[in-house]
Amino acid sequence: MLTTVLLLVHASVVIEPVGFSVVREGADVKIDWVEPKSAAAKAGLEVGTLILNVTGPAPHEGKELANLGDDALRELLTPPFFEPLRLFVKPVKGFTPRVMLSRTDQPPADYYATIPWPAERVAKLTSQERTMYESQVRLRQAQGAANPPRVALQPANLIVTVTTGPKPSISKMARGEFNAQVVTWAGALDVSCGIANVEGVKVVEPVGLPTFPKTTGSNVKLPVAWPVFKTPDVLKACATGKVPTSVMLDQVVKLELACAGNSQAQVMSVTASLMVDCIAP
Repeated sequence: MLTTVLLLVHASVVIEPVGFSVVREGADVKIDWVEPKSAAAKAGLEVGTLILNVTGPAPHEGKELANLGDDALRELLTPPFFEPLRLFVKPVKGFTPRVMLSRTDQPPADYYATIPWPAERVAKLTSQERTMYESQVRLRQAQGAANPPRVALQPANLIVTVTTGPKPSISKMARGEFNAQVVTWAGALDVSCGIANVEGVKVVEPVGLPTFPKTTGSNVKLPVAWPVFKTPDVLKACATGKVPTSVMLDQVVKLELACAGNSQAQVMSVTASLMVDCIAP
């Protein structure tokens, strides 16, 4: 009779930040590699050591290691940035059942870039990590109050020259375009989310204006070409009969601004201003 024996082989789970890996052997979790001079080596861990339990800090402690998937086991055995991980082990030799395992690296520069974090991520923080996180949230809120989101049009206004008379007409425009129906306000929209990144800008009103391309960044400049002034209204601005004179026309444009870390878009407004210079024929 031919008997086939299937062996279930588990791959190593690497705990890269502190330089060691573990493998499951039945109900045991055993260290199978330790990088020389790593944090794990300096803590006294060596190949063959059994990790029996993680005793802290919360929420790392009290989980059955052998029943965890690779990702969960890797997360559990990776020390937090600001305090040591406490392990209960069975060493190959000697008697050092408790090991304090600390990271030697620092959080990356963008570690807090996207705060506030999702609730499920915050729930996994240790008490020390939560203290650091909450201090960063308070700092970000204070910075945000001092640097609120803003939108602004450049230039402040455009100038169009109208020649008056029995048949008034637009004779000159500094920038932008015009035809018999509309005058197009052309310039740039400066957008900032303060200390956060801009994730998008959308025109809400007036309906039908050109949309902006998907743009991200800390400070964004978007080209604007808005046909928001009716040519007959521009010509009518010079119907007072007094020349030379100047008349200001305004058009409010409502925008939705999406900022990183803010689930709700903010509604903001800018005013496109058109200075109409009325001159004699």
